[in-house]
Formats: sequence, structure tokens, C-alpha cells
Amino acid sequence: MSFERCKRCGNFSFEQDCKCKEFAIIDEDGEEHSIWSLGDGESAALAYAEKSNTDGDYYLINNEVIISVDGVNYLIGAEPDIMYSADIVKDHIK
Repeated sequence: MSFERCKRCGNFSFEQDCKCKEFAIIDEDGEEHSIWSLGDGESAALAYAEKSNTDGDYYLINNEVIISVDGVNYLIGAEPDIMYSADIVKDHIK
């Protein structure tokens, strides 16, 4: 048994047949799409958000849109990563 990436949803699995399923998506413009995902409609909404965001110049960063996943509406969006740093600086703090 090997650990392989599913060609439909992209998740890794030990199983020969991944348990993902296809979800019908209607985007904010009324266009129909489909996405394969493990789990429920929320998982499919998150997968669609990630895929459409990276394919669309990151239009979801600090933005939200409503999509329909198998007839249920979801508000999707994305936030930029915040990176913190701390460096030692000698002789600056008194």
C-alpha cells in the first residue's frame, strides 16, 4: 500500500480509491464550477476559495464573496499572513 496524491482532490491517501466527492459550485458571477474535496460542503468551499484565489491574482485577500456549494451559500475570503520577527539589537535600548 503506497501513500499517493489523489488526482481529483489533491489530498494524500493510503487508500487505493480516495473518498473525495465532486461538489457543484456557483460563484459570485453565477458561473458554474465543480471541485473535488474530502468531507462536506464547507471543505469544498475552502478548497474552492484556495484554488480560485491563487488562480485569480489573490482577489480574495481582504475580500469576501458568496458562493453556493450544492445549493448552500458560503461566505469565502482570505487574509494575508502576518509575520512577526524579533532580533537582538545591542546598545539601542536604555
